[in-house]
Amino acid sequence: ACASSYGGYVQGKGRTPCMCGMQFHILQFNPSDYPIMEHIRRSSKDRKELLSVMNFARNFIDDLLLPTGVQKIIYMDVDTIVQGDLRNLWSVKFKPKHFFGPAHTCNQPWSFWFNFKSWVIFNSHLKEEGCAVNAGVYILDVKQYAEHRVQQRIAELIVIHEKRLESKMKGVWRRGVHQPSFVLALYNYTQRVDAKWNMGQLGWDEHLAMDELRQGYILHWNGQQKPWNNDGLYRQFWLPYALPLPAPQNAMLFGNCLYTTEQSD
Repeated sequence: ACASSYGGYVQGKGRTPCMCGMQFHILQFNPSDYPIMEHIRRSSKDRKELLSVMNFARNFIDDLLLPTGVQKIIYMDVDTIVQGDLRNLWSVKFKPKHFFGPAHTCNQPWSFWFNFKSWVIFNSHLKEEGCAVNAGVYILDVKQYAEHRVQQRIAELIVIHEKRLESKMKGVWRRGVHQPSFVLALYNYTQRVDAKWNMGQLGWDEHLAMDELRQGYILHWNGQQKPWNNDGLYRQFWLPYALPLPAPQNAMLFGNCLYTTEQSD
């Protein structure tokens, strides 16, 4: 593996060059094109650092990617590393009317996120003690996402949530806006994949089993103790993917480019 933010490549000790300029296209996301963004950020109870507009860009993934010809994606939060073969996740076959594939983790119940006295949740068929989805890693059929108007459904849910709050009622969800509105809009189209594709809690749980982490396909530092911070947890898994910047910068560069088709020893 290698890491680079340049058009060429950076080669570290024991690592294969990574031609990032040839592998990646950067798409511009302009939040002013989406008026719903103001509602999203205004009503969100997420941590301040989670209110960046880029955290909400994936809601509009169909607008951003379908014009480029991309119809299927693997999405990963930036606080992840890959230890497994992504081709195995890419090869997942969706059942009819299913096109959203998050990992089958069970770290929190749906009741942690949602108000089950809301008619929206009552009609959704969610089970209070069922395993909530973490949307930090998933595979998605973007064409089906567009055809089922998921982007519009997310916006509808946010408006309903806001109106309940304005009427001094409890909202549809208990916390956040980004995750709950996204996973709720996609709930009926969800097909879970192996839990190893999103081994989470690394950013807050100090008691995870090391053997299980080594066997995980994707590790996810959801939580505030990110591995690039001094108080980060499980840094031994992250640091092999970090390269020192060229002198005189005394900093570490973290993986903008962690995939290469070449093999390293």
